[in-house]
Amino acid sequence: MIISVINLKGGSGKTTTAMALATAAARHNRNVSVLDTDPQGDATTWAGDAEDAGETLPFTVDSANIGKLKRLRKTMADDELVIIDCPPAATWWTWPAMWPISSSFRPPRGHSN
Repeated sequence: MIISVINLKGGSGKTTTAMALATAAARHNRNVSVLDTDPQGDATTWAGDAEDAGETLPFTVDSANIGKLKRLRKTMADDELVIIDCPPAATWWTWPAMWPISSSFRPPRGHSN
């Protein structure tokens, strides 16, 4: 299964949502990986920071390019859950992240008081 976390606004919680979904899936013994398509690379940075702190994430985080997204369905394991962390804009990165998906998830907008 492939899930893309998409929202056109920056700071909407896409990376946090992607990492939380991956953590929850891994805790339920799912074979899970995160693909970071955001040019800012926050998911990749998050994974690097965890590694630098001596912590191991229970899933892999990889930077992804368009070629990797196009081949994703052919290269992923049958039991694998892939979560794609998307950039905060309708760019040439957003559309390829939607091609292979099984589901998409848009983090909810916060409410201001």
